[in-house]
Amino acid sequence: MPIRPLATFAAIIACSACAAPDVPSSNCYEMPCASLGEPFDTGEATVTPLEVLDDSRCPLEAECVTAGIFRVRALVERDGLSQEVTVGWQEPAPALSGMVQLRSAWPDASIHNMPIPAQDYRFNFNWVPHIADPAGADIQ
Repeated sequence: MPIRPLATFAAIIACSACAAPDVPSSNCYEMPCASLGEPFDTGEATVTPLEVLDDSRCPLEAECVTAGIFRVRALVERDGLSQEVTVGWQEPAPALSGMVQLRSAWPDASIHNMPIPAQDYRFNFNWVPHIADPAGADIQ
């Protein structure tokens, strides 16, 4: 039956197109995002992720005692000023009269994709201004 090997080969070729699609750097699962070196506009500031410093997140398939650590070195630009910061999960960083927050990072850690190549990372950031008190000093 020569048709069976041909059908198997065709299924393999068709299935290779079904693999997880690459996440475009401009849209990560309906959220805006940026890759390393690509500026991300928060609306108030521009945050450019420069380097993943630490990615020890717990893989999705594992049960871990802690969630792990994820930290990124980034350049924050606002009103003609710039500042490099280190920002991580639940670790916002003060920058330019505000706070930079790492909202999301892709891809998720998985036992199937570790270590993650630098070019595959995508990020979503937020920047919020400090609240000024009536005396004119920034509250952090």
